[in-house]
Amino acid sequence: RHADELKDAGQDIFPFVEEEMRSMAYGNWRTMMYESLVRSSVVRWDLSQNGRESAESRIDREEKNHFFWISGLSELLGEYEAKRGIYPDLESFFPEIKGFFDDYAANMEERIGVIKSRWEEAAREMAARAPKITGDVSYDETRTVFTIPVELAPDTEYTVGLNSKNALAFQDEEGNPLVPVTFRFKTRGR
Repeated sequence: RHADELKDAGQDIFPFVEEEMRSMAYGNWRTMMYESLVRSSVVRWDLSQNGRESAESRIDREEKNHFFWISGLSELLGEYEAKRGIYPDLESFFPEIKGFFDDYAANMEERIGVIKSRWEEAAREMAARAPKITGDVSYDETRTVFTIPVELAPDTEYTVGLNSKNALAFQDEEGNPLVPVTFRFKTRGR
């Protein structure tokens, strides 16, 4: 019923995340906006059922799916929950939702930039802990042994991952991805 009220903000936001949205079959601003409300509601449910840590983990996953505004939108829905005497139903609260998206669209580049900066910092930190690859990554002739030649420093902690929720390139010949796995280890001192 209120989709047209979200149109301007949705059309402003969608081009910034279009590639990622389309990869999840959300091909237009309207679907993205509907899904934003669904996902933020799930965050609220997760918070009520499983606690803050679980909800924050869900928000982090949603941001990685390029729903950068989920944290703010779920906080806004928390205001709705707390003020049910003023807002007896979501219909009466909808102007607040519209205002949220209008404000987000007006300041989008800055807000998305903050999240992407946080990601880049985390990636640099991970890269600093990743071993230096020194040769060709390969399988043996049976395709059952995978080799990554690396250079390791003494007394250093490393992290190596194969696949992640958003990157499933490590697959068998039938295209079945490896369940994401992370190896963490520390080398001996000299």
